[in-house]
Amino acid sequence: MSARRYLTYALIILVLLHGAGEAFAKTEGPTEADVKAAAIYNLPLFVEWPEEKLLTDAPVFNICHLGRVSYLRELRVLEDLEILQRPIRVDYADQADGYSSCALIVVGNISSAELEAALPLFNEVNVLTVGDRRNGAENGLIINLRIDDGLLKIDINLEAARRAQITLRAQLLGIANIVKDRVEKKPVKVEP
Repeated sequence: MSARRYLTYALIILVLLHGAGEAFAKTEGPTEADVKAAAIYNLPLFVEWPEEKLLTDAPVFNICHLGRVSYLRELRVLEDLEILQRPIRVDYADQADGYSSCALIVVGNISSAELEAALPLFNEVNVLTVGDRRNGAENGLIINLRIDDGLLKIDINLEAARRAQITLRAQLLGIANIVKDRVEKKPVKVEP
């Protein structure tokens, strides 16, 4: 199958997830956790990392998690699959290696201070950051997943992607809500 056709199919899957509607609001069908895990599985198909990050001989595609992730069990199901022709490994994000083994980090329940401290480290090693926190993208994550009125919504912070030297494809940007960094207004010192 050609790369173009493969991306087209992946985009269709992502759009279907994006419009999953009330499927997980009912007792049958995918849960919110299933939808988020499926979105994380499909997101790398629409991302370009710097060439040195994803060397063609890398043995696995590491999806790391930091903090408590409510859908970790569903993420672990992905370990039976492949992303970019590499088997998926789901593991805890290890700060000891500077997060360099991670291609994608799912940021769970950590404090704002912990997130603020970790973001520069993520950027240094070109990690795609994904979360489902309130205002996650505005606070520096590249992608934030949220459920709004029973639909999967994707918020993207292009400034955060640029800092991590990650390029997001137009197909993903077309179904996403683009947000900007939240800028804290600091008091302006006025000299008399």
